[in-house]
Amino acid sequence: MFGTLYRHLKRDRDAIRYFSYTIQHADTLYAYLTQAYLLRGESYLRCQDTIPAYQDFEEVLRRDTTYRNTLRHYALYRMGRTEEALAWVNRLIQEDPKPDSYYDAACLYAQEGDTKQRLDFTHIIKTRPQAPMMRTAEQPLYIA
Repeated sequence: MFGTLYRHLKRDRDAIRYFSYTIQHADTLYAYLTQAYLLRGESYLRCQDTIPAYQDFEEVLRRDTTYRNTLRHYALYRMGRTEEALAWVNRLIQEDPKPDSYYDAACLYAQEGDTKQRLDFTHIIKTRPQAPMMRTAEQPLYIA
């Protein structure tokens, strides 16, 4: 997605435009639609536009209700609902204990500043590779 590229370049207004295009033109079942809402919301936050950011995060929460391929914890965290985000990601590990789940937990704990917990999850990823990862630490997809 071009929006992701623009986010990495700190061109958030351009990123918002591309994520908006994706949201407007994608099929409602499109796999990356929830991700587009999350990333657009994060871009809005970086532009200090909190109302549309929270509207996008609420849309993520509305769409993302299962523990499979979830982004819910990131939306909760960006909304300041840290305890709910941490509870969700810990439950995610119980429900779907694959490397991606531990990666998401490590990212969330790192954002929260809990280096020890992040390292614990990173160690688990390296020592228990039961399933191939969709993302790697070298390719952070969801970190602002």
